[in-house]
Amino acid sequence: MKRLGFFFAAMLCAVFGAHGLTGSGDSAVGVLETISPTVTGITVLSEASIEISFSEALLTPDDTAPENYSVSGVGAGTLAMSPDLVTGAGPYTLTWFTGEMLGGKTVTITVDGVQDMMGNPINPAQNSASDTGIGVLPVRMWPVAALLLGIGAIVLLRRHRPAGVLLLLVAALLFVGPAAFAQGPEVTNVTFTQGTDGADGTQVDIYYDLVAPNGPCDITVWLSKDGGADGYIHPVTSITGDIADVVAGTGKHIVWDIRADYPEEDISQARIRVTAVDEAPEPPITILLPGDVPLELVYLPADTFLMGQYPGEQDSSSDEEPQHSVTLSQGFYMGKYEVTQAQWLAVMGSWPGTAPSSTYGLGDTYPAYYVSWDDAQNFITALNTHITNTSQGPATVRLPSEAEWEYAYRAGTTTRFYFGDSLGCAADCTDCAAGVLPGNRSDYMWYCGNNSPNGSKPVGGKLPNAFGLYDMSGNLLEWCEDDWHWDYTGAPVNGSAWVDAPRGSFRVVRGGYWDSYAYRCRAANRYGYSPGDRYNLNGFRVARTP
Repeated sequence: MKRLGFFFAAMLCAVFGAHGLTGSGDSAVGVLETISPTVTGITVLSEASIEISFSEALLTPDDTAPENYSVSGVGAGTLAMSPDLVTGAGPYTLTWFTGEMLGGKTVTITVDGVQDMMGNPINPAQNSASDTGIGVLPVRMWPVAALLLGIGAIVLLRRHRPAGVLLLLVAALLFVGPAAFAQGPEVTNVTFTQGTDGADGTQVDIYYDLVAPNGPCDITVWLSKDGGADGYIHPVTSITGDIADVVAGTGKHIVWDIRADYPEEDISQARIRVTAVDEAPEPPITILLPGDVPLELVYLPADTFLMGQYPGEQDSSSDEEPQHSVTLSQGFYMGKYEVTQAQWLAVMGSWPGTAPSSTYGLGDTYPAYYVSWDDAQNFITALNTHITNTSQGPATVRLPSEAEWEYAYRAGTTTRFYFGDSLGCAADCTDCAAGVLPGNRSDYMWYCGNNSPNGSKPVGGKLPNAFGLYDMSGNLLEWCEDDWHWDYTGAPVNGSAWVDAPRGSFRVVRGGYWDSYAYRCRAANRYGYSPGDRYNLNGFRVARTP
């Protein structure tokens, strides 16, 4: 019996010890959400106050912290970056105690550091909004003001009131005069010295003086290795200090980690160029086509950039070499979107060959395809005639040069795509992190990884680059003015179109299209097509000389 009892005890232990014991409990039904709040719009109330609205209620006290709101844009005028007071509970009123906006110019409010009632942070892709400023006369309005003052003077003279004329002229000098003579920024007294960084390395200290009549400037630095003869083609990128939003003054200081850019080099004829770009860009323009169909163009400032693949760039090819510096001495306008089907028909009235269809995208906001280089030139000729006949400025619309196109695509970036290198997955139809900008590569371009439904997509459906240009990656290939060359040996360095005499057999197309592998949508990628080719994958956008 003892043995039997022991046996049953052992069996009980085995039964209850053979498996771990678990227990579960369920909560009541509740709400979870991770939708970030967004800025839904702003309204300028006065020259020093703005109302801002959000998609949902915000958590206090961060919602009324002035440092979480910043103002930018030409229309910001003399306002401080952050308001002095934020009041309300949605919508909110932002108030500045000093300064005023620039009338008729764009003012933008950007919000950071706020959360909704669940703690979700503001959506970084939708945390800003713009409106038109109210305030002093903008710089570009001075000719109109001068004309009005002149008319007033003539009226007063005819009425024999010379004292009134004198007062009017004084008002002109005080009010219009400073704006009429607005100039670009000026950089002087550039010096540099190299020495220890205070640790175990070396650094270069660069000093300069800045005159900035139009407001804060962004700074770029370039290196010449032969006293300036090479055109300052070597970029200086590993820098800190006075390089962004720099106000006028003397003794501005930049620290350069030279070994990060140029290790193990002896540069006996080094020379540094410091370039300032003010933050008062030309406003965008809209050309009204027949039937009042709008064509929007964005102004791109003059600048210097590196064109072509960077050394060792993944998935690049030899026709993207050599990388070289291009200096655009004059700004220009670029189409905000690819030319749409509605815009084509407004100007031309009909299609030159095969018409777009629902198979590859059909509708007013879809881009125009089955359009050859020759067809694009015919569109431009007709558009310039319309501009002249309707007095809408200079008839200087054209195709962009290949250098202008890549400059427009990069928008100040040096990575494979304008949104980053996106090296987290293959360069085919897969999707992964953008690299520098938030989100994935599929948030910025139409390519084979998100080509559903098949064909082109309405313009503006993906996130733009820093210039505010849409669909520079994917959707449609875009014609450039240039003849095709197999590499950049002998290419112009001033941004002009590379045109042979006589013209070559092929023209450059850029940007990738709706069914391209991802690597075909890189900044440096390029193709050559016959100028008469009409495919369902190629279209164009226009440029305009100011």
